[in-house]
Amino acid sequence: AGVIGVTEPALHLADLLIANSLETKQFLVSKGADDSKVTEVPPSIDEAFFQAQSRSQSNSVDHSFTVGCVGTAMTRKGFEIFLHTAFRFKQRFGAGNIRFVWVGSTLPMRGEAEWDVDKAGLGDMVSLVNDNRNISKILLDFDIYFCPSKEESFGLAPMEAMATGCPVIAMSGSGAIERLTHEAGGEIVPYFDVERIVDVIDQYRNDSDLLRQKGASAKSFAEAFTTDTVFQQWLEQLTATLD
Repeated sequence: AGVIGVTEPALHLADLLIANSLETKQFLVSKGADDSKVTEVPPSIDEAFFQAQSRSQSNSVDHSFTVGCVGTAMTRKGFEIFLHTAFRFKQRFGAGNIRFVWVGSTLPMRGEAEWDVDKAGLGDMVSLVNDNRNISKILLDFDIYFCPSKEESFGLAPMEAMATGCPVIAMSGSGAIERLTHEAGGEIVPYFDVERIVDVIDQYRNDSDLLRQKGASAKSFAEAFTTDTVFQQWLEQLTATLD
């Protein structure tokens, strides 16, 4: 069910290998796993995300358009790209009525991250939130989820955002989340193309109909990853192997 700690000999001994995405399956096969013994079963999305209350706060007069991301502030997760995007957005359109929020359960680089935000003059529009105890509620504050990860084997956080009705932006070449975002009708921007990312964010900020349409499409796509659906896939795969 995972890649970490799996040695190549173990790949040959396993009767069944469950990968969390097509991309992970391809990785396992490239390491010598028997293609016929590797199957894809994605992680599930907790029901709380589907049952989250309406995103109607986006229409309130005092609501700032919010671009959010959830994850550890680190290079692989694209934290620097997130900050650079905020910086360029401010340069081009100003800091009015928009905020960028990064939420992480742990921030090993917190001191450095806060330094970067301050030195770039982004304190008025970038927030670092070191608390993800109620992610489903936090995601409701996001108008759009920007996933700047350089590579994801699945990308559970942006998928959870989709379940709340939040559209997602992802970069090309970022692994499974690029494919999933595309299938959900989200936006794929060229890798590291900050100017294009800023353009897309501004487009969503100024088109409430597009925002609602993309959000509804994202939520509909995420319904294929409910706990009941994924549990049934696990059961079918394990039963078939034991038989």
